Amino acid sequence: MKKINLLILLFLIGFLVYIPSLFGQFFWDDFDFITDNRYVTEMRVDQFFTKDVIAGRGKISNYYRPLQSLIYATIYKLFGPIPFFYHLTNNLFHIGAAIAIFLFFAAISTNLIISFFIALIFLVHPVQTEAVSYASGLSDPLFVFFGFLSLLFFLKKTKKKYYILSIIFFILSLLSKELGLVFLGLIILIWLFEKKRCKIFNLVPFVVTGLIYITFHLNFINKENLKLSWGNTAYGNSVLVRFLTFIHNLFTYIGLIIFPKDLFMERDFSIKIITNPINRYLILFILINVLVVFLIFKIRKKIKHFNLVIFSYLAFFGSFFPVSGIMLINGIFYEHFLYLPTVFFISFLFFIFESFFNKKILIAISFIIGVLIVRSILRQLDWIDPVRFYNQTLEHAPQSWRIRNNLGMAYAEKGDLVSAIKQYNNTIQLNNHIPNPYYNLGNAYLSLGQIATAEGYFKKAIDVDPNFIFSYSSLLNLYRFTNQQTKLEQLINLIHHKFPDLQISLD
Repeated sequence: MKKINLLILLFLIGFLVYIPSLFGQFFWDDFDFITDNRYVTEMRVDQFFTKDVIAGRGKISNYYRPLQSLIYATIYKLFGPIPFFYHLTNNLFHIGAAIAIFLFFAAISTNLIISFFIALIFLVHPVQTEAVSYASGLSDPLFVFFGFLSLLFFLKKTKKKYYILSIIFFILSLLSKELGLVFLGLIILIWLFEKKRCKIFNLVPFVVTGLIYITFHLNFINKENLKLSWGNTAYGNSVLVRFLTFIHNLFTYIGLIIFPKDLFMERDFSIKIITNPINRYLILFILINVLVVFLIFKIRKKIKHFNLVIFSYLAFFGSFFPVSGIMLINGIFYEHFLYLPTVFFISFLFFIFESFFNKKILIAISFIIGVLIVRSILRQLDWIDPVRFYNQTLEHAPQSWRIRNNLGMAYAEKGDLVSAIKQYNNTIQLNNHIPNPYYNLGNAYLSLGQIATAEGYFKKAIDVDPNFIFSYSSLLNLYRFTNQQTKLEQLINLIHHKFPDLQISLD
């Protein structure tokens, strides 16, 4: 089959498979990243490139994703806060990432059929729904799309225009997500495996760009104290514990690629923290890798693209490193961490068994892809309804206060304030040291017209966290609405003292 026909097929399959996600709503981080982010709604391009991605929401993170924010702002400018267009954008970039993956492997291997199947499985695999069906997940399709374009044009670097394009796409990948740095390692790997290796000077622009990016990120973006957020825990305090825990998690990750049955968020509540340096997971990990490497070299003569097998093997682990937790990050385990590693796990299997493929095996693979498509569609149905999504997550992570609080917000959005209040109270039972459920209770009772009760909960949120700016704002509006002038003046004086940069008047 011709390359153009395979490209069209990838686009059509990707578009059809992800139709359900087009009907998803905004929820969870979408408010921080899009609808309630004033830098996005006001198209503050200058802030996109100098601040973290949720600074416009009045929050702090270590995420630097200016390209993601720029795309959100453009969509908002054109269509407003209509979820359909944000989900459509995610879908198109995910399809674009699959196409870029196909073109890269087709160029490096010249095997169109295997390259097509690698890209197709990546495209429809249900584990990708966390990145694609979630409007705030755009950064994953973005950085992979631009990253593989960078790799593709690096293969053609003998032509100056392609070499320049490779650098440009690498920069765009970095501006999409921090994980774009992985492509620097992949470019170096490609250079190492080239039969006719070019001069090392060709790597210099990529290395310099990467170093500039890291320096800027560490000095101007990294403001969230991750060490503090993890508290005095074994996981937060020990690199060894994080490494051992990742080895344990790796088996779960691979299991999700092979058999993606149980997909859910908030896995940090069900993750086992490994503290014993001598454990069965580490031993099994070492034995499996020794066996895999031994077998690879044992059948080396039967492997048509030996370098691609080694490349995929190293790239799989390399693409995991930034999200392994060895370097402390925000979470221990997320399915979207598999977005890029899935590519190399699949390519490793395809290229190591390339010589064994025949028509019957390809038919069997096509059947497996059909099963993956069905599972992907079913998982998307969870993502398009916040109430269904949060309830499904709670089945696996009942101790997650974040999910319970968000479920309450989802009920409130639907007008079911009784269910919302119940979930906010359940949240407080799980964690009474966070302001969010008290603040949300305030909003719920305010909607019910119970002014005094609402005021009490807004104040309670401030007692729990004196820097929780949202409660101050709600109290200001409440006092203005109820014409409580004395309380309004006292609150404004307090805010001026606590937040001197905020401009607030009695009007």
